[in-house]
Amino acid sequence: MNDLEAHFALRLTQAIDELGITGKELAAELNHSEATVSNWRNGKYLPDVYTLAIIAHYFGKPVDWFLGSYETADDVRHEHKGIVWRVNIPQNALGQQRREINLGVLLFDSLVRQNLGLDTIRNLPDFKDYDIETLYGFLKIALHSNALQLVAVPRNHDLEQRLQRLYPHLRENSFIVADIQDKNDGTLIRAEFVSFLAATEVFSKIQYPDLIGIGAGYTVLRMAEQAVPSMDQFRGTTWVPLMSFRETITNRYGANFICELLANKFPKSAHQYYAFAPEAQNDVIFQAHDNLRTAFVSMNGLGRSSRSRTTASDTGDFRTADFAEFARLRRVYQRLTTPEMRSRIGGSFLGYVFDQQGKIIDDMMEGANQEVGQISLPRWKAINGRGRVWVVAARLYKALPVWIAIRTGLANSLVIDNEIAEFILEAER
Repeated sequence: MNDLEAHFALRLTQAIDELGITGKELAAELNHSEATVSNWRNGKYLPDVYTLAIIAHYFGKPVDWFLGSYETADDVRHEHKGIVWRVNIPQNALGQQRREINLGVLLFDSLVRQNLGLDTIRNLPDFKDYDIETLYGFLKIALHSNALQLVAVPRNHDLEQRLQRLYPHLRENSFIVADIQDKNDGTLIRAEFVSFLAATEVFSKIQYPDLIGIGAGYTVLRMAEQAVPSMDQFRGTTWVPLMSFRETITNRYGANFICELLANKFPKSAHQYYAFAPEAQNDVIFQAHDNLRTAFVSMNGLGRSSRSRTTASDTGDFRTADFAEFARLRRVYQRLTTPEMRSRIGGSFLGYVFDQQGKIIDDMMEGANQEVGQISLPRWKAINGRGRVWVVAARLYKALPVWIAIRTGLANSLVIDNEIAEFILEAER
C-alpha cells in the first residue's frame, strides 16, 4: 500500500463514518460492487479519476482531501471571481446532520463556483430527490451552523458611481452594489451577498447612534446575523422595530425578533417591542419613530416569470427571499389584487403596497392592516428627509420597487446586487 492509496483509504472510511452509511450503500450509489468499495477502503487500489470525482461530489468534499492534500478536512477557504468564503464544518456534526450541512455547502458551490442554474442542480444525483424549499433549507443549515461563512463579496464601483451621478442630490456613498459576475439564480445566495455587504460596509461603520430602525424579512435578518458583535460600537443604542405582524410564525423574520437579536449581539444596547394588538400602547415606539435618523429595510416585488424585462410577466404573488416569509400577508395581497390593480403595483415595504408613482394603494391597505402594523408614512418620509434609509435587496423581482423607492423619497441609500443596479440605470435612460 503506497501513501496515496493509504490516504484515500483512510479518508474514504472517515467520510463513510461521518455520513453514517455502509460500504454496501455507497457501492449502490456509485453503481460499483461492494467488493470494489472494500478494496478501496483497504488501500488495495484507487478508483479511476471519473469515479474519484463522483465520490468527492457525493460526500461534498474536495478531491484533494481524499488524496491527503489538506491537513484538515473541513477548514477550507474558497474564492471565485472575488467572492471568498470559508467552509469549516463542526467536528461534532455527524451522520444525517453532517450530510445536511454538506448538501448546503455543495449547493452553494454548485450555484456560485460552478455557476449552475437551479434547474440543472435539481437534476444532479445529490439534489434530485428534494424540492427547492428543502434545498434552501440545507443552505440555511450550513449558514446558521457557521459551516459556511462569507469572507468577502466584491463591489461594482462602476455601477455605484453611475448611480451616484444619476441621483446627485443624494449623499456620497449612497450606493453599494454587489458585483456578482455570473448570473447566479439562487435567491437566498444573492440575498446573502447583499446582506453581507450591508453588515460589513454600512452596519459596521455606524458609530454610537441613539436609535436605529429595523424592518423585517430574511435579508434584514441575515444582515443582523452577519454583523460582528461589539461591546462598544452600539453602546446606548436602542433598536426600534418598524413593523409588527399578527401572524406568529412571522416572528422569526419580524422586526421585533431582529431587534432582540441585535440587542443580544451588542450587549450595551437595548431594544423596543412593537405590539400588534390595536389596543396596545405603542406611544414609546411612535416617539422613537419620530426621532429615528437611520433605518434598514428590504423591499418585495411581484414575482416574475423571466429574467428579461421585455418577456417577463407578473405572477400576481409578492415574492420574498425565503418561502416562509410573510406567507399570510402575501395571501391577503393576492386575494385583494385585481388584474387592473396588479398593473399599477410597484411593490411593497413595511407592509405598505405602493403604485408605480410611489403612492400607497389605499384599496389594499384595509385588508393588509388586519395583518400588519407599521410606522406611519409621514414619519417614514421624515426619516428619509433627515437621515439614512437603507434598502437592502437582491434579485430582479425587487428592482422595480427599489427604483420607485429611490425616485419617490421612500429611500435614499441602497445595498443591492448588480441585477437591480442595471435595471435602475436602464429604467432611467
